[in-house]
Amino acid sequence: MFVASDFVSNILTRAHSISKECYNKVQSIFASRVFSGSHWVSPPGEPDAHYLSIASSCKNILQDTNLPMPAHNFFGNIRETAIQYNEDKLIRDRLEEEEEEI
Repeated sequence: MFVASDFVSNILTRAHSISKECYNKVQSIFASRVFSGSHWVSPPGEPDAHYLSIASSCKNILQDTNLPMPAHNFFGNIRETAIQYNEDKLIRDRLEEEEEEI
């Protein structure tokens, strides 16, 4: 997804030009591919490296000032989702640790 960001951007832009429903369907399929699959789960108290990588890749792509708005929105949303996942993971880890202490 991130290696072929120009291709993904082109597809998202075309989908957006067809309809909002088409764009939503395409970006949903792409997003599910980004977050699917198995990956190593980080130890408690540490952010998930997979999601850190997703956020970092999106940040790099978003620095392209010529990125069309549909692609900018997509990669921005993916980045925010990855960041939020890690924030939530750290909270869950802390709560689980506190429960174990009780």
